[in-house]
Amino acid sequence: MKIKRLIIALALLMLPTSALAGWVFTEQADDDGEQEKIFIQAGKLAVGQSENAIQTVFDTKSGQLLLINHQSKTYWQGTPQEMKSGMSSAMDAAIAQQTKDMPPEQAAQYKAMMQAMKEQMTNKPAGQAPRPKVGVAKEGDGGKVAGYDTVKYAISQDGQVVAWYWVAPNLDLSDEFDMANMLEMMDGFNPEPDYSTDPALIAVFEKGYPLKVVELDQGQENVIEQKAAVEEKNLPAALFQAPAGYKRSDLAGVAGDGQ
Repeated sequence: MKIKRLIIALALLMLPTSALAGWVFTEQADDDGEQEKIFIQAGKLAVGQSENAIQTVFDTKSGQLLLINHQSKTYWQGTPQEMKSGMSSAMDAAIAQQTKDMPPEQAAQYKAMMQAMKEQMTNKPAGQAPRPKVGVAKEGDGGKVAGYDTVKYAISQDGQVVAWYWVAPNLDLSDEFDMANMLEMMDGFNPEPDYSTDPALIAVFEKGYPLKVVELDQGQENVIEQKAAVEEKNLPAALFQAPAGYKRSDLAGVAGDGQ
């Protein structure tokens, strides 16, 4: 699910900002009462709890990602393809850390499960499998979300509805978006093509900004994204950069706790 949320966040990068201001999108509070924020400006998107606690930055102009660990004061930067490659060693380190105190039989089972997950995430080249047939159907008025009127779209994959998007036409900020670069970044993350990397869905983003996303999984509707507030404001360039004094590291180092 985290990968899917990441892909959706990447898709939102097609919405660049004007030279004068950026945008802050606040998610509805989770079960712990926390509200994740997405910051967008000049072709870049940062995901974090606040303007001073960025976790991930995407740059659609350069095709680079920036991952920041504020606890260890480290960061990693590279392309989605480089990230997928580096994830293998990072997952090996995480598996070793998790199993060091487990009984041998439990550790073996855990390693086998995580190894299968690692192979699925890191070893299958993006774009190897054929793209599914994706359809988009306009369902009409979606009501207000975060104070904006929306239009609801149903997304199907190979003939089955898999998601709904509530798009705000008045938040159409797509004039500066590079479609080819966006698809390349998204394909770099996806283990195999699905609706979230399809041009049919990308075209939906050209109609406005999606403020709510619901996916259908085994008959269960799951809210993946839902904005609670939208604010236009000037954002500091430092918001999209690694803080001064932070050390560049590999993915394993950034994923760790710095100890």
